[in-house]
Amino acid sequence: MQNHNDIQFEKENMIVSKRNYFVFLSLTLSFLPGCFFNKKKSELPPLRTCVQELDGVRVVVKPLSKQECEDLFGKYTKRYQALELTIENENDFYFILHPWYIGQPLIDPKKVAQDLQTNTPLVVGGMVIAGFFGFEWLAPLSPLLYVAIPVGMWLSSRNKQITKNVNRDSVYNVESIIIPPYGQVKRHFFVSRYDFTPNFIVTLLSGQDNKPLRFPIALTQQKKATRLVS
Repeated sequence: MQNHNDIQFEKENMIVSKRNYFVFLSLTLSFLPGCFFNKKKSELPPLRTCVQELDGVRVVVKPLSKQECEDLFGKYTKRYQALELTIENENDFYFILHPWYIGQPLIDPKKVAQDLQTNTPLVVGGMVIAGFFGFEWLAPLSPLLYVAIPVGMWLSSRNKQITKNVNRDSVYNVESIIIPPYGQVKRHFFVSRYDFTPNFIVTLLSGQDNKPLRFPIALTQQKKATRLVS
């Protein structure tokens, strides 16, 4: 038969085990917030760069890869498709691009930046709680209490940089873009992968006669650009 001390010891072990399990589960859910994102609908067919030329204007639309997004913006998410738009004008007059002349439902880069950022209070709070638990029940977790603040400062700084990177050179943030004579502009934009279509139209207005140039963008199949005649 077990004596009273043995029974008490087993009860305490069970309590500690349950507490450790709770800590592990809480940390797992805190640090993996994107695990339940539905990836099936966000999958896209292989995309390629599309180049269209018409009347001395070249339009290049390039789908940005995961590595390119990380290099440009500091982070990557499958929620959005990032695209780079380059326009080269070889004429002696300017062209105009309005954001709504891009045949895609553009996403506000502020929204994109928010989704790319790390939830700093959640991470720091989780580390602090885990550190306190570590002092009482799980010693390997106790150092988290000391590094929580430095980690929070680093994450906050990185979030600010991500916001700056995503908003810089965005098509969405301007009323119109002027492509000067013999000039070039390069911008980027974001589209939700739920709404993205690989075939769309980019339209420019001529500064000479105000007539539109239509550039069919086919990121899976090439099409020919056309000038609209009014």
